[in-house]
Amino acid sequence: MTDSQKPVEQQPVQQQAPQQPGVPYQPPVQVQYIVSEKSLEGLGGWLIFWLVCFALAAIVYTMAFFGAIEKADGSASLALVLVFSPIITIASIASVVLIALRKKIGRWVSIGAFGVSALYFVVSVIVSMSATGSQIAANIGAILVVLLVHGLFTLYFIVSKRVKLTLTR
Repeated sequence: MTDSQKPVEQQPVQQQAPQQPGVPYQPPVQVQYIVSEKSLEGLGGWLIFWLVCFALAAIVYTMAFFGAIEKADGSASLALVLVFSPIITIASIASVVLIALRKKIGRWVSIGAFGVSALYFVVSVIVSMSATGSQIAANIGAILVVLLVHGLFTLYFIVSKRVKLTLTR
């Protein structure tokens, strides 16, 4: 069948409702769709991610503390674990609880937990560097990376709209 032999397509015919006498014709109403944003208030998104991270950190540092007690050979790195792990565990648990309760202070406790964690990693790198005599440049690079990463983590709690809208009590 060639193009000239194909049947012509017909447009569908729209039927109108019969007019009732005495009622003026009203055109159909146009529907408008409104796209709404998801609310940034509440525990969701990255804030839930940080709750999970703080909970996991509390578990890991608790295990590290009891593992260090079990070894107790008097090394400087084990002493650091015994000092810092309870502080980081308590700060992490407090962060989870305060954020879950939507308390304003949860932001600052979380930032404090990041600060203590960064301090622990920096001191740990310095102690291991002095004990092993490893290369200074690599250790300085490791310290800078740790400080940069913890700074970026802290930045979320300072800048985030979700944190500002959620932690209000």
